[in-house]
Amino acid sequence: MMTDKPKNPTTPLPTGSKPGNVDTDSRPIAVVEELSGSNNLNVIMRDLIFQSSRDGIFVIDENGHYIDVNPAGCVLFGYTREEFLEADVKLLFYEEDVTPEHMQHQKELWKDGIDCTEMRLRKKDGSEIWVELSIQPFMINGVKRILGIKRGITERRQHSLALIESDFRFRTLFENSADAHLIIENEMFVDCNQATIDILGYESKEVFLETVHPATLSPPKQPDGRDSIEKAEEMMSIALEKGTHRFEWDHMRSNGEVFPAEVLLTTLLNEDDRRIIYTVWRDITDRNRAKDALLASQPKFRNVI
Repeated sequence: MMTDKPKNPTTPLPTGSKPGNVDTDSRPIAVVEELSGSNNLNVIMRDLIFQSSRDGIFVIDENGHYIDVNPAGCVLFGYTREEFLEADVKLLFYEEDVTPEHMQHQKELWKDGIDCTEMRLRKKDGSEIWVELSIQPFMINGVKRILGIKRGITERRQHSLALIESDFRFRTLFENSADAHLIIENEMFVDCNQATIDILGYESKEVFLETVHPATLSPPKQPDGRDSIEKAEEMMSIALEKGTHRFEWDHMRSNGEVFPAEVLLTTLLNEDDRRIIYTVWRDITDRNRAKDALLASQPKFRNVI
């Protein structure tokens, strides 16, 4: 892990820069002015930013040796500044990542710079850490250096992966459920599962989403005699107010057949923070028939007794 120390001693971070200068390869890089009494304020501000930044800030030479590192960088990886200055960038790589191809890719990044990329690195205790990395080459006193800014994103990345896994589980449940699952946004269906199409008897999911309005899936009146559209608005309002609402409803298939359903409405926020209504229907035709048969048999049962 240890390599020969660089010939140049520790060099401070850049202060101001003049845009538009290019190196010998005709690539734009910052050229840092010599420090003088007139820009001591810049030096102070630079040091304050370097020392107080919550992101790890690293300066390396063209061979990957560490030239400087700020306190946040030490905390991020668990090494002292002295340990960094005695090592090169391979200090933070896993052995399987120290390949000629990987190191060549690193040198290309040092040469051209990059605004933002994600990278897996290793902390001193051996644990894995994911960082968001920005790289910027610059010149200081005629010597090329590379500035790297690393921000720990392990928790954020784990959260993103958890969301992806959760979304996968949701889609599996959504698509494979025997109940009708629908999503309503702005009073229109924006998604549904195959069970919805099978229960309602439509040709395809695409046809259903493009042509069917929620109001067309109910008969004019509900069993209590109320207007379906008026009562549907009331059910939606209750769901929006309480977050969820369960009730029984008469729905209508594409052929006009009316059937009873148990409906669960749940209000959610999507990834754009827009309110949607997640809807689950269960056809309870068989359940109601069994209940009616049981009720019809009770007088006969009492007569037998």
